[in-house]
Amino acid sequence: MDILNNIKYFYSKNKTVVVNKAIASLREEIAANPNNINARKLLVDMLLSLAKQTDNKNEQIEIYQQILNLDAKQQEAINALQKPEPTTKPIRRNPTATKPSQDVELKKLIEKTEKLLQERDQEIEILQEQVVAKTKQENILKQRLDNEKNALASIEVLTKDQENRVDKYQQEVAGLKHELIIKEQTLTNLRETLKNYGKHEKELISFINDKQNETIAAKHELQNNNVLIILGTIIITSIVVVFMGIILWQFSITNHNIPKPVVVPEPVKIPAIIIPPKKPVKITVVKPPIVSQTLCVHFKKRSWIRITDDNNKKLYEGIRKPGEILALEGKPPFNMNVGNVNGVYVEYDCDINQVSAYPTREGKKNVFIIGDE
Repeated sequence: MDILNNIKYFYSKNKTVVVNKAIASLREEIAANPNNINARKLLVDMLLSLAKQTDNKNEQIEIYQQILNLDAKQQEAINALQKPEPTTKPIRRNPTATKPSQDVELKKLIEKTEKLLQERDQEIEILQEQVVAKTKQENILKQRLDNEKNALASIEVLTKDQENRVDKYQQEVAGLKHELIIKEQTLTNLRETLKNYGKHEKELISFINDKQNETIAAKHELQNNNVLIILGTIIITSIVVVFMGIILWQFSITNHNIPKPVVVPEPVKIPAIIIPPKKPVKITVVKPPIVSQTLCVHFKKRSWIRITDDNNKKLYEGIRKPGEILALEGKPPFNMNVGNVNGVYVEYDCDINQVSAYPTREGKKNVFIIGDE
């Protein structure tokens, strides 16, 4: 609106100056927006009006060239440049006669300029609104970007925390594996120790049996020695009694000088002692009846298995996978029907053997007998 006020002000002072200012304003508008068709059309009209007002031929040609630079198809400018120069001197028109029409044209141009400037102000307002909207959108995008950055930072912190937890869990797993290896070694040592204890137990039972035999023999020998001592005591007592009788008899003869018949004591009848001959004593170790026994089955391969005990009680029947261990309890001997003989091992009585190492039932290849009655 400032340009419009300037145009009105200069128009009131000097019409030529007004036209020049309007043309300058339109040129600035076209320089700012080359695609503004209305401004180009308005500038062409003003230049045509200015060309008609001037009597200088060179100025007219220059103005028409400017018009063609703005609109190459402007027919009036093309005709004016192509028109030949008159041979006679043109009649000079009275400026007072064309003055009203020029004022009307200038008013129309000013109105068009005002309208163009209003449109330009509206466009500026629209552009300002778009700038405000873009600014708001940019602020929203910046806020989203900040939120995304914060979320990314939080995710990185969580990722580091998860990595630390994974490292900790891996260390714990390694420690548990190490403990498992130690426990497996300990279990192996305990099994070896149990085997040795079994051997020592057998040796100890044999030693106890020998000691019991020796004790019984010693008791019999002690009884025989006691019988001999009693017999010797009786014999010595009898001899002493006989000797004392003889002494008393001689003493009585000496005192009385009377011959008396000598009374010979009857010999003491010693009962015959019969010593029984030594017989070897058989010591039988009475084992307690086996009520229940544990049986462990190790599966190296996938196999079907069916196990019954001595009472024909089914302990298990099914398919097991490699690496599994089946622990059962029942009265031996056990009857084991195995599908995959090469993939099954049996742990019984502190020994681990392949199931094929045990005897089979008559007429049944895959039914094995484990344990004694």
